[in-house]
Amino acid sequence: MSKIEETEQFDVIEMSLIAKALALLLNERSRAFELAAEIANKKGQASPDYEDFGLTTILRLSRRCSSHHLEETVSEQSWTSRRTHCSAQF
Repeated sequence: MSKIEETEQFDVIEMSLIAKALALLLNERSRAFELAAEIANKKGQASPDYEDFGLTTILRLSRRCSSHHLEETVSEQSWTSRRTHCSAQF
């Protein structure tokens, strides 16, 4: 995977969509981790590492995008001038 070097600008609607998508991804990955841990436990094997499911990274990105979305929602700027930066590197 390549990293995006420059900061991208997203409007409030885009940032809201990204935050929701990351929340859904976190939910699905968490459920997959729990299922894998349950299966490993039943087989007497060691639990998988939560980092194998990217949970920390997804949570960090989700919080970062959600906080940007909340800041923009609370601000009194007009809809057309609302822009926020997502400096996440993928």
